[in-house]
Amino acid sequence: VFLDQGTQLPVPLIGLRNLNLIFYFKEAIARKESSSN
Repeated sequence: VFLDQGTQLPVPLIGLRNLNLIFYFKEAIARKESSSN
């Protein structure tokens, strides 16, 4: 379990998976924008 230094709240694995999804979608959007230019 990872701890958030700011809030001292435990971050569940689902939270980490959601972060991975956010990064994945950001990367996909960036690729779409770069390919359309």
